[in-house]
Amino acid sequence: MPTVISSRKPRSKTPNLVAAYVARLPAASRRRIQLVRKLVRSVVPDAVEIMSYGMPAFRAGNIFCYCGAFKDHVSIFPPLTTDPALIRDLATHRNAKGNLLFSHAEPFPPALIARVIRALASQTLAKGGKKRPSVRKRAAV
Repeated sequence: MPTVISSRKPRSKTPNLVAAYVARLPAASRRRIQLVRKLVRSVVPDAVEIMSYGMPAFRAGNIFCYCGAFKDHVSIFPPLTTDPALIRDLATHRNAKGNLLFSHAEPFPPALIARVIRALASQTLAKGGKKRPSVRKRAAV
């Protein structure tokens, strides 16, 4: 009897991986990462959350945003390169490579992060993203 190989892909474990990542964070980091995740879902409703490079990432076609929690801060990757006005507004949060760091010692700016997410999604599309992400003009913050 021939062996039948299913063409269906196994179910993704990504939601469980993201949940496990978030669950093991200290409270301050967990709150901030959860807020970033909520903002991504409100700004780019068709974004899919995955794990990549050991941290939550979001894609709409291609990956447009990563967020990672660290001891003293939460970071958002990759560097924003296409919006000069927003880059100026982010000057105090950018490291030498242009990645964004939001210290736990400072207030968390959700409106600014929503602008970053919107710009990163558009930036990825401009660089050849596979499909146009549905980006809302204004996030409900």
